[in-house]
Amino acid sequence: MNEAKVRVLEPQATSVCCPSCGLVLRDFELEPRLVLNFCQDCKVAWCDRDEIGRIAGVSEAVSLSVTSNQAPEFAPFGVVVSAEPKCPRCADVHLVPASVLGTGVLHCSACRGNLVDLSALGKIKKAAAAARTADRPELSTVRKAEAQGQAFVSFYDYGHETIVSALAIPFAFTIGILAQVMGLSSLLFLLGGTFPHEFGHALGGWLGGYFSVPTPFWTHVLSSTSSRFISLLVSLALIACYFVWFRKGRKIGAIEGIVVRFGFIAVGAAHLKLAWMSNTASQQEVFIAMGVAGEFLLTAACVAFFCVRSVPLPRWDFWRYPVLLFGAVHFIGSWTMWGHVLSVGEAAIPWGALIGATSADGDFAKLRDLFGWTGGEILYSVQRLRMVGLAIILVCAVIQLRHFFRTKPLAPKGHSLRL
Repeated sequence: MNEAKVRVLEPQATSVCCPSCGLVLRDFELEPRLVLNFCQDCKVAWCDRDEIGRIAGVSEAVSLSVTSNQAPEFAPFGVVVSAEPKCPRCADVHLVPASVLGTGVLHCSACRGNLVDLSALGKIKKAAAAARTADRPELSTVRKAEAQGQAFVSFYDYGHETIVSALAIPFAFTIGILAQVMGLSSLLFLLGGTFPHEFGHALGGWLGGYFSVPTPFWTHVLSSTSSRFISLLVSLALIACYFVWFRKGRKIGAIEGIVVRFGFIAVGAAHLKLAWMSNTASQQEVFIAMGVAGEFLLTAACVAFFCVRSVPLPRWDFWRYPVLLFGAVHFIGSWTMWGHVLSVGEAAIPWGALIGATSADGDFAKLRDLFGWTGGEILYSVQRLRMVGLAIILVCAVIQLRHFFRTKPLAPKGHSLRL
């Protein structure tokens, strides 16, 4: 691997320390879309559980088939092995000598990461290439998996960023626009067109401490007053989600981590204010107003989550595509409907409920009769929600395009090291 180059990403220090010398490891881009934690003094790299496989060009199954090797002569790092180094990710787990495709590494049995010196990286890559050529049995699992899903993996996997991912947001919105032009809005309505609206109501209820259940056509609330028990459950759920998202060992980008933390803080502050520091009237007003907010903000959030790569859900790299399509299609539907209302004026405001349109139980009728909202205030609020949702979507589209162009194979610039 002497011909390869390591390109510094800014460079930025991480919170991971070298098990040998204790210095903070730094982020280096070994190749496009592959960033390792590297110690410049010891010339060793920390590879998380799937990164050796990406370096070798094989799937995770082979890269993780680490065989223990406790032979006395096996000491890839000399004094490091004798000192019983601890995993830089897990802290309290000792690294053990192991072998990846016949090349010595130090392996963590907990997070399944590996400490590798620079020469070992090249040996592993060459061994993987030779094994594929020689039809070695330990690569049969990989070849089978690659034969079944190589084309599909390149479509959605984060490690294979493609133009499809970069243009997914405008493509999804194009589908939404075509659905409106072709008159498929009724079909979309039957496929959950009001769910963002009702989920917005339910979210407002949860933040206020109400037991609310969203359905495709209405949101059911069990009590007319806030429950301290429900408020406590929501608080504990937010805390649990935060610790699951940022649990030890997960790699999250610096900027993405800041944005997600800010989102947790904003939601937590809203819950604290609404559930614990507001009266019943304020809670009910927010509950009603959150319906139309859900049409724009929750659908825009579906688009935003397409760009968030650290969502702790299985195969989020694939499921983010249908979530994006759902958000884009229903955002266009809400934009079109409210665009007509805004162009006509207060006379077009849907005052009635969805079922029984002449009823005074509609959301906007309640805001008008119970809380004194005027037609002008309603239209102004809707317009602001539309613009905020649109701004979120445009920013996400720019982020995706920027990420694609930044991860394309480019000639190394600035400082570099030869391996």
